[in-house]
Amino acid sequence: MKENFFSPSVALYALKSSYGETDILHKLREETGKLPEARMMISPLQAHFLSFLIKWGRVKTVLEIGTFT
Repeated sequence: MKENFFSPSVALYALKSSYGETDILHKLREETGKLPEARMMISPLQAHFLSFLIKWGRVKTVLEIGTFT
């Protein structure tokens, strides 16, 4: 998956050092990637970053608008 705002080396480092994807999330991402609308998905790195911000900010409630899957 292409990261538009990171250099490839930074994206690879970030994925290897801080990202762990469960089997079910991996399967869901792979299946969703086969759909014609798959371009609407965010990358795993972007999803992990959003998750980090939510945990770091101790957010109690999140409203996600535009959920794809």
